[in-house]
Amino acid sequence: VAEIDGDNNPAGNTVRTVDVKSTVEAWLGGAANHGFVLTPEDISGNDDGFEIASSENGDAGLRPALDVQFSYPVLNRPPAVVPLAASRLSCNEGESVVLTLSATDPNPSDPVILRLNGADAAFGVGAAQLAEPVVMEQDGSYVFTAVVADDEDTVAGGSVTVAVQNADPAITSLTGDLAVDVGEPFAFEATATDPGILDVLTYEWDLDGDGGYDDASGSSGSHSFAGEGTFVVGLRVRDGDGGEATSSFSVVVRYTFATWAAAFGLTGGVAGDDDGDGTSNGDEFEMRFDPTDPGQRLDLEIDAIDHGTGEITLRIPFVSDAGVYHIYQLSSLGADPSEWTLLYTHSPAAAHETDVTHVHRVGALPARGFYLVKFVSAP
Repeated sequence: VAEIDGDNNPAGNTVRTVDVKSTVEAWLGGAANHGFVLTPEDISGNDDGFEIASSENGDAGLRPALDVQFSYPVLNRPPAVVPLAASRLSCNEGESVVLTLSATDPNPSDPVILRLNGADAAFGVGAAQLAEPVVMEQDGSYVFTAVVADDEDTVAGGSVTVAVQNADPAITSLTGDLAVDVGEPFAFEATATDPGILDVLTYEWDLDGDGGYDDASGSSGSHSFAGEGTFVVGLRVRDGDGGEATSSFSVVVRYTFATWAAAFGLTGGVAGDDDGDGTSNGDEFEMRFDPTDPGQRLDLEIDAIDHGTGEITLRIPFVSDAGVYHIYQLSSLGADPSEWTLLYTHSPAAAHETDVTHVHRVGALPARGFYLVKFVSAP
């Protein structure tokens, strides 16, 4: 670019100048700017001359060595997301749904955070993934929304909606079938569960067999029946969301000698004859007599001779008003009322029918068996 020779005189103080204006102007005009380098012109060891060279100099040793520093912005790139998904979009309450979500960051050193409905659900460095089972506790429609974040940016992770249907409750235990005496209280109890853990269960009981669950409420209680027979006790459990379960148990109600005797204050036992009418307490119990009324004496005579006709003759003499009564054949002595076979119903022809012997013929039956006369109403 320029060369300034010295005078080889150490004591010389000649001022030398060089004009690089044109070179700098060329830089401003767009020419390559590679700077300058000044090198001494050393001829005899004390020469004060020098050379100015630019990078265009043909001698590479004269080209300046530049230390270049620069800065530039690096923009963050957000994570790449595989959106939120659900294993199923419809289920029953109490069942589980698995939610999945994953993301990968272009910078393997960046933290990756997965958030589900505003709460941190998973974390990783460079990548993160989520597989979360969620128990759907109650029926309804549920929205799940995900976002993904690194150290600078937050991006959407998708959204899913899960529809949850109500499920019926289940009766897990119930009082079993019972056999009790007339008027004897018995306890009943039930337990039930519901897949919807927030559901409140109600227990309703049908005690009179009319199909309406309106006789008692609550998970337990007690009841008694005033008459003989087989009764069905029904239970309905409801969850308040339209779901229900029903079940039942049977109660066989028997009129026992102990209850019968206690009702009349008897002390003589089955073989006793508290009313002195010649018929034992046990027989009167089988025939449902009032043992405190000697006028209710009843003799039941059975003609067990076939005579070749295949018929049985029942002779029933009364010494008092008969009232309305049924004649039953029993499969065995003391048989359950459900096993009684009704043969005949008697209604008095007159208001007062006394000292009458009634004869009833029963055909096509075995010649021997057990028979019961049961009063339905007083005369």
